[in-house]
Amino acid sequence: MEEKEPLYIQIKKQMEEKTRSLQPHDQISSEIKLAEEFGVSRGTVKKAIEELISEGLLYRIPKKGTFITSKKITRSFNQLPSYSEDIRKMGFTPGALLVEMSKSVPEQRIAEKLNLNKDELIWKITRVRTADDVPIILSTSFLPVKIFPVLTREEVLDSLYKALEEKYKNRPVWGNDFYTAINADRVLASLLEIEENKALLYSERISYSKKGRPLEFSTSYIRGDRFEIHVGVNYPQAEGKNVRYGGSTNG
Repeated sequence: MEEKEPLYIQIKKQMEEKTRSLQPHDQISSEIKLAEEFGVSRGTVKKAIEELISEGLLYRIPKKGTFITSKKITRSFNQLPSYSEDIRKMGFTPGALLVEMSKSVPEQRIAEKLNLNKDELIWKITRVRTADDVPIILSTSFLPVKIFPVLTREEVLDSLYKALEEKYKNRPVWGNDFYTAINADRVLASLLEIEENKALLYSERISYSKKGRPLEFSTSYIRGDRFEIHVGVNYPQAEGKNVRYGGSTNG
């Protein structure tokens, strides 16, 4: 005989179904009203809500109530897409604000990651990436000028990876990423329109061409409340080939 699910799990599933018709940041009913509606104790409802909060479907503001979480942007690690492509797939409109676009001699650390001599120039492109005009990521891309001699403001605001593919037939196809958790300082909070000390993901990435040439070194500060990363473990490799995959927060 099959064991029946705990009552709070049953309530959680019913609540999850009810929230599908609500919009991000809509407030749900109070625990007391939900308990009356479902005919269960307030403790059961509270446990169901805590489960939904832990899964990122709801969030709570003390003394105000419980609300629907904004839909998160999912980044899958089985390919190296551009940010713009990811955003469109999720039903959002991608956008960007250009913070800096310049040519300069790179720091030694960046030159080493891109296999450049110390006097070779790089592009430094810093953008705030948005989804439906909401800031999601502050990213900075460093690219060798000798490989990509001409880039325009319009191209990098549309899609950097698209420009690299169309203009130079040389778009990054795989990469290595590093992620760590940090808290937003005053500058990051201002650019991403969040509260100071809010949780962020910080990432560094080196992305490569099909032939294994480093094309881009990038850093990104990513809003943890609006972005999630899916990682495939032991992803099947093509027979006889050493296939490598990584994530991307630029493009």
